[in-house]
Amino acid sequence: MSKVKIKRISYDNEQLEGYINPINALLRVLSQDKPVPYQTELADLSMTIDSYDFELYVIEENERIVEMGSIHFHRTLTKTAAYIEDVAALDEYQGRGYGYMIVSQLSY
Repeated sequence: MSKVKIKRISYDNEQLEGYINPINALLRVLSQDKPVPYQTELADLSMTIDSYDFELYVIEENERIVEMGSIHFHRTLTKTAAYIEDVAALDEYQGRGYGYMIVSQLSY
């Protein structure tokens, strides 16, 4: 039986470096129609996650990161808007409802 969990990646996570390869694999899924695949490095990931207006969530199945999604907040004097972005699943994990789990988590 598969063990599935969703978690928010935080800046103070001591294992942030361990997220680079799985996130880059998911970024390749997002950019498979681009001439140059998206990728990130530890410094960029750290800076982005440390931002007050950004949250990154991943889904792990049996301790393997198989999906991610992010939310970016935009605040003005009169409102706060949130944009769900970068929702991607590894090909072999698509169709399992994990995208719904990510969007549900982000839609609060």
